[in-house]
Amino acid sequence: MSEDESLNYNEQFPIIPIEEDLIPHEPVRINPDFPLKEGDEFNVLAEIKIGRSYEDDPRPRSHRSNNDTSTDEFIIVDLESAPGDEHGNKWFQGTLVHSSTRYLLVDADLDKVDMQRAQGFKGIRENETVTIGRADEVAASRFELSEIISRDHFSVTLLENGELEIQDNDSKNGTQIRFGTQNHEGIDDITHDKNPQSSEKLHSIVEVGEVIEGKKNPCEDTILNEPGSNLYGIFDGAGGHGNGDKASRLASEKSSEYMTSLASDSSPEEMRIGLTEALKAANMTVSQEASGGVTTGTIAKVGEDNGQKYIAWASVGDSPIMIFNRDSGSLTRISVDEVLSPEQANVITNAIGVQYMDVLQSGVIQMQQGDEIIICSDGITGDYPPDILTDSEIINAMQTSDNPQEAARALLRVSRKSDDKAVLVLK
Repeated sequence: MSEDESLNYNEQFPIIPIEEDLIPHEPVRINPDFPLKEGDEFNVLAEIKIGRSYEDDPRPRSHRSNNDTSTDEFIIVDLESAPGDEHGNKWFQGTLVHSSTRYLLVDADLDKVDMQRAQGFKGIRENETVTIGRADEVAASRFELSEIISRDHFSVTLLENGELEIQDNDSKNGTQIRFGTQNHEGIDDITHDKNPQSSEKLHSIVEVGEVIEGKKNPCEDTILNEPGSNLYGIFDGAGGHGNGDKASRLASEKSSEYMTSLASDSSPEEMRIGLTEALKAANMTVSQEASGGVTTGTIAKVGEDNGQKYIAWASVGDSPIMIFNRDSGSLTRISVDEVLSPEQANVITNAIGVQYMDVLQSGVIQMQQGDEIIICSDGITGDYPPDILTDSEIINAMQTSDNPQEAARALLRVSRKSDDKAVLVLK
């Protein structure tokens, strides 16, 4: 990749390539919204070079290569823009990559990448760290690593918010990174965060708090929390049916997978419809793969339309979505529990994973100043007295909290039902 290509690929929003030597064990964070280079099939987020001139190599000459300037070069590929199939898998180099792989660490010489033989690349998944070094037998077998590379040279970690952390692991000959950013002012000298402070991206202004507490083994609640795509949800696997934990996890994964197919500039109504279709897709997956397991599901997508922030939502079962307004101190319950009756509130009449399921509740909420969204499982709100939380109890928990994470913890503390508990607070 030439420097000119990196500078000029986008005239309207020019990306400024930044190069720096990594300080050992001080990770650099990269935001995927600002790629070094965009392409039709994938975006390049960073170029990584490891090794320096052999003049700086402390090893005896007998242990050095004849090439005095050898380096290993890698690129980090974002598969977000890559075409894919109906299962969310993405194409790279003519081969499908599993949907759980968000990024690829690839040999910079793409001619050396052989997907069929699993050579020249490693997949990067959420909450996983990929390390490149001679001590990593998998890396050594996939990449043609030079002699100068340290045993554990550098690492790449995918965070929950979609950002990547890259760090040098105190290698002998250093690591250099080249990445793209829209301006120099947005770089934090302490955190090395490459998110421009002037960015209008929603995930930079939506604060999220989450808490989950399992009373069962395994826990049957699942939280969907994807700030990078502004998608959030709670799935509460139904106890007594078996496979409740699997049902909630599959429903969360399928809903997320489906929503990635929607264009980011979709209208609020299109987002609402997309969420209902996502839950229907989740229903099909759970029915086929969870062996009788069922789950509730409430999901929400934060968006902006003509300068007005909104939340599109859809719900199945009895995992409520509510609006708390911090300015007025009011609480509005948006969804209605789909249960047999107040006397049989533990019997849900609609669930993901059953043949008769339909998405009967959905909508678009235009956000007002001071609005905060609460999504939780019924382990928080309760089913019967005295477990049921009143509006005043929920309001008090929110008012005594300074941020969404504290609010989520406060709601957990005041809950009384003995059940798995999960809550999301969006500000």
